Amino acid sequence: MRSVTGYLHQIIISSLFLAHSAWAAPPLLFSIDTAPLSGTSGQFAFDFIDGGTPLNTVSISDFSTDGTLGIATVTGNVTGTLPATVTFSDSQFFNEVLQNVTLGSLTSFVFNSTENLPDSGSLPDAFSFFLLDSSGLPLVTTNDPTGANALFLLNIGSDNRLEIYWGDGFSVIASPIPEPYPVTLFITGLALFGVGTLYKKHNKQAV
Repeated sequence: MRSVTGYLHQIIISSLFLAHSAWAAPPLLFSIDTAPLSGTSGQFAFDFIDGGTPLNTVSISDFSTDGTLGIATVTGNVTGTLPATVTFSDSQFFNEVLQNVTLGSLTSFVFNSTENLPDSGSLPDAFSFFLLDSSGLPLVTTNDPTGANALFLLNIGSDNRLEIYWGDGFSVIASPIPEPYPVTLFITGLALFGVGTLYKKHNKQAV
């Protein structure tokens, strides 16, 4: 007959496995320094490209800039408007927020995403960020190997590989945000509640 300790180990390990399987990718804080371009009119382009099944969702939150935001143009499955939270779903192939802006010195935002692995025959979903001029052409030249002049590219669901590019007039820093994820805390709490209940029941039976 399995001991209470054995059940306790099983519950905790199972809860941690479930918590891990429910995790989204750790959030990233992006800080973009555009001080040399301050006062320039341009556009922020947030692009989310569907690589195939299954679907992923990404969001931009806690957006902050010392520049001035203008009108935004949305393409695809996008909800929300900056500086509030904006959510992208890849139920369509191309999903974009094209945000007009007069650049300041610093822009920052928090990036969150699910991390569903691509099915066989699919590519990872991809999120990228660009600085464009008022006509929609690249405002800066970067070492993006595709020639698209992205400032960064994040492949989602495979190895979550983040590629940060460099060039003149800007710099990008991405920092993981350490936090106790709510799903983990909730599931761990349920596990501890179950352990406590099991332990009390065992003690009553032993008396």
